[in-house]
Amino acid sequence: MILTLREDLRGLVDSIDDLPSFPAAIQKATAIADDPDASAQDLADVIQVDLALTAKILRVTNSAFYGLSRNVSTVREAVMILGFSSVRSLAVAVSTMKMFDTKDSALFTQDAFWLHSTSSALVAQQLCQLALLPETSEAFTAALLHDVGKVVLDQYAHEAFMKLLDAQQSEKRILPETELRIINTTHSEIGRRLCEIWNLPAPLCEAIGEHHTPTRARHHPMLAMVAGLADYICSANGLTSIVHTGKPPDLSDDVRNLQIQPGVIAEVNKRFPHILEEARHLTSSD
Repeated sequence: MILTLREDLRGLVDSIDDLPSFPAAIQKATAIADDPDASAQDLADVIQVDLALTAKILRVTNSAFYGLSRNVSTVREAVMILGFSSVRSLAVAVSTMKMFDTKDSALFTQDAFWLHSTSSALVAQQLCQLALLPETSEAFTAALLHDVGKVVLDQYAHEAFMKLLDAQQSEKRILPETELRIINTTHSEIGRRLCEIWNLPAPLCEAIGEHHTPTRARHHPMLAMVAGLADYICSANGLTSIVHTGKPPDLSDDVRNLQIQPGVIAEVNKRFPHILEEARHLTSSD
């Protein structure tokens, strides 16, 4: 079902009758990764039934980003070396990229969108590690999916989305106020609702819904802030999900409120070229 242009898209996600389902294998992998009694083989058994997913995880695991001293040849080895959370995050990243068929335009392309999203996930991972935050895996997934509402808009309300992109290009900013004016909702809220329908954990849904307004997150403000900050860092380094829109709203006040040190952000910016290289590796189709 493709929706025609309308001004009020608040109920968009609930009105879609062919919405992609979050892969059952990834849902199982998430449950296994959270089970303290599960083994590396349990997680591997769920993932390795998908040969393409297995190949991608092994290729990324053996890339320079992880700097392993030897090649990893099985998913079980990857789980044992990288940990349950990291392998689950990679599986989520690879699977989500296959779920939507975006309509490439001059302002919005699938390649640019997923490169920005994947880079944001890797930035969030680095932020958590450097700031000694416990939410590393959750932050990876929240940052990966922070803009998924834009893909929903592109696929199911394309004409309205193009109108929104034209306005954002004129303003050179991605502002919730612009979205509210044109479609009466935001990509963040659409993404939140999608993840709720997918039955993803509540902290992830909230982080995606509040990544531009993390201090409004009632239960997990740090997770929302890391996702939003990762988005901002990527955009500030010239990697946006939408062409020629500039940076999202500045989160400097939220960073101070939630106590991420400026030195952490400076170090992530220093590492960004390496992060971008790994994101290209993860999103490449070969």
